[in-house]
Amino acid sequence: CSQFHRVRCAKDRVSCRGVAPAGEEGGDGVRVAVIYRPRSAAPIEALPMLMGALGQWVENYSKRFSALEFFVIGGGLVLADIDDSAELNRIVAENPFTPFMDVEIMPVVEPGTAMAAYGEVVAAFAAAAQPSN
Repeated sequence: CSQFHRVRCAKDRVSCRGVAPAGEEGGDGVRVAVIYRPRSAAPIEALPMLMGALGQWVENYSKRFSALEFFVIGGGLVLADIDDSAELNRIVAENPFTPFMDVEIMPVVEPGTAMAAYGEVVAAFAAAAQPSN
């Protein structure tokens, strides 16, 4: 199984690309963006409990995140370095608002690394396109 795969679960609410499954060798983990977009409103009577649980979630995981931001219209963004898919699953599962959100998980790369990789791919394509003598 390739390290870069796509998994859809939980009624297509969560998608994950590029995270090595738990227990697979694959280096030092992966940096991911976890994007939470509102899907349905949480019950108003549950909001005090959900907000308290969200505060605990932030306290539990904020040291793992390089960024945690909330969108003005609801939802938010997490940037984190994740060891494996089991850790990512735990972080998403423990967020009390996950049942009310569409969650998208994307691996991210530092711009210099991405540009170097793209340059190598372009060079390989250009070399392959050259007519052979």
